[in-house]
Amino acid sequence: MEGTVQSTAQIQDQSIQYNVTLENDVWTFSPINFTLSCPSPTAKLITRGNMNLCMDVVQTSECINRPDAANACGNLGIPSTLMGIGSWDENEFVRVSAMNILNNQKTPITYSTLGIWLDGTRKSTCMPPAKKSPTCDGANEFDFWDPYCQSPVFQWRPSQPDGLTGSGSDADCLFFRVSNIPGDVAGVGDMP
Repeated sequence: MEGTVQSTAQIQDQSIQYNVTLENDVWTFSPINFTLSCPSPTAKLITRGNMNLCMDVVQTSECINRPDAANACGNLGIPSTLMGIGSWDENEFVRVSAMNILNNQKTPITYSTLGIWLDGTRKSTCMPPAKKSPTCDGANEFDFWDPYCQSPVFQWRPSQPDGLTGSGSDADCLFFRVSNIPGDVAGVGDMP
């Protein structure tokens, strides 16, 4: 038996029409005229594999450390995990979003440089006194916890990551830095 039927589902006060098709003993559900969107107007809908996700850069009223940022993102639906950057398009989205926050600050103190915490913590085997090596060089110095971005794409800032070459023993987290200082380069680095 094969064929297609049409039905409607209620999802968060929205009626979604869809087709259900049976062909070669496989059921296929496909929405009709349905557009995915993110709840925040500043977020970007991204696709990683077969998963649709919303990526956003969120400003806080004060500086926070990486664990606080991960917990805040947990309140947005990603339990204690920060998103990684999975493509050059996502890298550009983070850069433009962060520059927009930097250039339109709504906090009592304004800054010329802004850092956005990212997924990635330094591997225990790549902590000082370890030295740069084929197994501790660049992105492979870090473990990644974003389940949808296990091979992140980074535009490193000059001389980054530098946790094994001079910034100190506690440069174990990744961040994306932007600045409105002339000549300063946007990109990813490591810091405490």
